[in-house]
Amino acid sequence: MIHSLFPGDGASPALFFTLAGSAAASGRLLALALYPHRAERAAGAAAWLLLAYACIVLPCTALGAAGLLRPAPMTTAALFILTASLAVFTAARRTKHAPPSCEMQSPGPALPAWSAAPFAAAGLCAAFVALVWGVAAPPPPWDAFVYHLPFAANWLQNGAISLVTVPFGDQAGTYFPSNTELYFAWLMMPLRSEMLTSAAQFPFYLGAGVAVYAVARELGRSRTAACAAASLGLLIPGFMRQTTAAEVDVVFATLFLTSLLFLLRFFRTNAARDALLSGLAGGLLAGTKYIGAPFLLLLAAPALAVAFKRRAGRALALYALAGVCGGGFWYARNWLATGNPVFPMTVSLFGIEAFPGGYTRDTMLQSIFHARSAGQWLDAMREATGAPLGALLCAAVPAGLAASWRSAHRARAAYACLLAPALIAVFAFAVPYNLEARFTFAAWLLACVCAAHAMDAPRASLRVAAWSACAAAAAASLSGNEFFVSRVSMIRQILTARPDADQPADLLLAMRPCVALLCAGALAAAAGVFAARRASGAMRAAGVALAAAGLGAALLAPFAGLPAYRQYRHAYAREFHLGHAWRFLEAYQAQAGPAPAVIAYTGSDLCFGLYGPTLENRVVHAAVTAHPDWKFHDCVRALKGRGEYQVPDTDRIDFCRRDADPEAWVRNLDALGAQFVVIARLHQNDRPHLPHDEYGFPEERAWAQARPHRFRLIYPLREHNPDALIYRVLPAPAP
Repeated sequence: MIHSLFPGDGASPALFFTLAGSAAASGRLLALALYPHRAERAAGAAAWLLLAYACIVLPCTALGAAGLLRPAPMTTAALFILTASLAVFTAARRTKHAPPSCEMQSPGPALPAWSAAPFAAAGLCAAFVALVWGVAAPPPPWDAFVYHLPFAANWLQNGAISLVTVPFGDQAGTYFPSNTELYFAWLMMPLRSEMLTSAAQFPFYLGAGVAVYAVARELGRSRTAACAAASLGLLIPGFMRQTTAAEVDVVFATLFLTSLLFLLRFFRTNAARDALLSGLAGGLLAGTKYIGAPFLLLLAAPALAVAFKRRAGRALALYALAGVCGGGFWYARNWLATGNPVFPMTVSLFGIEAFPGGYTRDTMLQSIFHARSAGQWLDAMREATGAPLGALLCAAVPAGLAASWRSAHRARAAYACLLAPALIAVFAFAVPYNLEARFTFAAWLLACVCAAHAMDAPRASLRVAAWSACAAAAAASLSGNEFFVSRVSMIRQILTARPDADQPADLLLAMRPCVALLCAGALAAAAGVFAARRASGAMRAAGVALAAAGLGAALLAPFAGLPAYRQYRHAYAREFHLGHAWRFLEAYQAQAGPAPAVIAYTGSDLCFGLYGPTLENRVVHAAVTAHPDWKFHDCVRALKGRGEYQVPDTDRIDFCRRDADPEAWVRNLDALGAQFVVIARLHQNDRPHLPHDEYGFPEERAWAQARPHRFRLIYPLREHNPDALIYRVLPAPAP
């Protein structure tokens, strides 16, 4: 029987507010314990997000490893961490802290404070649109539906972290570090839905702005320049677009900037608390993506060098321990399961294979995600940043270096500025998939810090020129941002009930209560904060009350829209053909009765929609060989044991399909208890490497057609959906 997360089929607002409130309060209390002074507010804000995220991911990792990833243990862990955080905060309040060392201001007179206002207004507009759209819209297809969300749903159903098969082109995904997937599971648990996962990266989107601001201030830039630079980072088109996807790249970039922030502080203060948080952010970074490891080397190497030079053994130990706690679990899991911490990548040192894998770097260089020319690579970069902003940020690096040359922070400023091109170089030459420009967001955010240096240049003429260039690029970027413009239009249509976009009217209007409540709550909260900061006495109290009411309304908005969201989530993208098949299967199940089902899939890695609107279905992939429990590393090991392994020339690998047997496939379906089979057309990148019929479907289609006594076609190919077939699995006839 499939485990049910809650009695009934409704969401649990109480659980949501308990988990979210505990994480936010725990992070805030710990941040205040570490950074109690007003002069450290920027670092404290960055620490708040980092520690709140750690208070989510680390207990989820421990509970998932122990098989206790369920609501009751999660609630207990959250309340325990909150109690411990309160104890740490209370103890810290009793300790007298030395006042923080003063931040050096920019060498010349800063621009007037009002000059940052246009940047801040544009950044807030971008953030508001990203928030509303992230809550109202379902996750966009691909990686989110391949492993980010399926992993989270599978772990919630099983109550444990496990290796989840990704059977086709993204087989490496099974072994990826998955801190953020645990964060998605944490968000999905109270709602029994992925609704909030499109907005999951929004706190880190704001956190990226905070980190840029804090790094600029740490390097002596004025508040005006730092605020403008932070807003500039929020306007990067690809960064904003990625914020509304249930993926991990915004989290990744923000963790890098946060680790750098506390590392720069450690260089200045030699304080163990800064080393601890830098290491924690770095560990969480490495636990988010494999490429976090080479990126982290650019931070860890100077950190270790400085710690050794200063004989800061305690700080070094805390840095390393926090890093291991933040991301070490995933590498240890892979090592124990496969013998290789970064499986399936083969690791060789000086020609000697240190960790055997499924393929090599040369294999990955043949991928469609590897640039074949400089022009192709530049096109990918331009798509991420937009031409105006990309050109400005490229120019900002040398300009920032020159502007900060006479600063008292020259060495640290040079290091931070040079990190931007260093990250780009690592991405271009060390990362095989160097067309995935989203991996470079951290570099572009660092370029925004360089722009802050330029806007604080010693000469007034240079400051004005830098400000003008940044303002022009920001305006061009925002006005030319197709994502921003189209989402503003769609939000307006939802609120005015006049849909004229290329989407069905009922789909846009279904989320109107949610969007209206979210907009009203966010605006009320912003007005309340503004009033509380500007007023005093009764007006200040009224501002605090308004902010609290607005925040409560905004947090309740997802629950107001959840029933409608479940109805339209897969119909939103008309060209997403698998979404139509998923909707059909949901309706078919509803007619037969709302009981959970076991659904097998093949042909495509996109499977998340099969879990159902309340994550009630069990989704499986049935092996086509006599080894139903084998994962990718087991197939590699078997081929090597038989002497049949050869280094593949593509990462689209058929190792687990080489001994395909239709009878074994049917037996595996029966063993899994499969009631439906969804057979999708192979992706165009997989067809050259896997057997398929003339229409691009895998072998399982012919096997099902040849057994009408076991498979009844309930969803044939249709004009609006040429990419999927659905079969009902019939009981085996009596012998």
